[in-house]
Amino acid sequence: KSNTVQSLNGWLKPVGIGAFHCAVQVYGVEWSYGGWLEEGLKDSEAKTGIWSCLPQMSVDHTFREAVPMGSISMSEDETVELIYSLMEEWPMSEYDILNKNCCHFCEELCLSLGLGPLPNRVKKLAGLGATLNESAQVAVQVFQVASKVKS
Repeated sequence: KSNTVQSLNGWLKPVGIGAFHCAVQVYGVEWSYGGWLEEGLKDSEAKTGIWSCLPQMSVDHTFREAVPMGSISMSEDETVELIYSLMEEWPMSEYDILNKNCCHFCEELCLSLGLGPLPNRVKKLAGLGATLNESAQVAVQVFQVASKVKS
């Protein structure tokens, strides 16, 4: 739980952006993705990055607000089966703060449950960061090519 992130979000909220942890609550369980590897495990040995806890009880995050996404028509068993089917696609070793994080997982889960996408404000900061990162990589490649052409 970071006071720095909470303060940052307080400043960013008026402009509709923030650094948010995201989870989906369904049938009394909160589901999310990300975290840390178990002690002694290498990235290649990591199991799924999907985890669950009681609603609003994550020990690593501070609850800020709930965003109602609607109702689902799946049974509890079907929902758990769906989540377990996603586990292979969401290994901890593939976690990326900009491109494959808890917000990306929650959006995929919501869509798979027949709900809409997450509100843009939840995903905006990671999307902005990913765009800036890609732009920086392209700029470096252009610079490298230009340097070779001059040589």
